[in-house]
Amino acid sequence: LLCIKHIMKTDGLDVVFGTKGLIEGIVHCLHFEYDMLVMEVLEILCVCLHYGSTASRASFHILQGFIYLSEERKEVPFEIFVKALNDVTDIRIRNATMGFLNAMLLNTIGKREWI
Repeated sequence: LLCIKHIMKTDGLDVVFGTKGLIEGIVHCLHFEYDMLVMEVLEILCVCLHYGSTASRASFHILQGFIYLSEERKEVPFEIFVKALNDVTDIRIRNATMGFLNAMLLNTIGKREWI
């Protein structure tokens, strides 16, 4: 994840979006058992969601990643966030999670066919 952050800073997000499956792969790194990992993943995904003209494309890839993740874990879509908000006590992680969910909602308004 640190390498991806470095690439994002030096080469720009176009490289990240140009790499097939990378956003979905970042989503698969989300494990709420590891605080620092959660913070890194959510930071990267939030940056992708706020990147101008590609925010819409990022939303799509992030949603796809969470759908694949839920299928892999045999959970309902986005159950990972419900569990995290119920189980996690660290306010930084809860705040980062809510910030990410808010960014996702803002970037998927009007895109009901994705949900």
